[in-house]
Amino acid sequence: MKIIKIHKMYSSGSKNHFLVITEMENDENYINELVENWCEDDPAGMNNGYSYDWEYVNDLNVIKEEINNRISRIEKNIISLNYEKELLENELNILK
Repeated sequence: MKIIKIHKMYSSGSKNHFLVITEMENDENYINELVENWCEDDPAGMNNGYSYDWEYVNDLNVIKEEINNRISRIEKNIISLNYEKELLENELNILK
């Protein structure tokens, strides 16, 4: 597992984003593709352009924080999916 820090710069400012890479893929081309995809999906800088760089995170506190953030997002997704599943199951029961 790797944590990378993306630093995206655009005309009105900049932002940092941390990306947790859970795949065992350590190929720089693969990581560059993930970073490019994130930058393209992020709307900041789309009008006037942007640049970016990235680096591996070595700070243990940042690594722990980002892993905990990822776990929290996964847990929220699980709750949401379970709720959706329950709604669909209820709908099926009504249609019987």
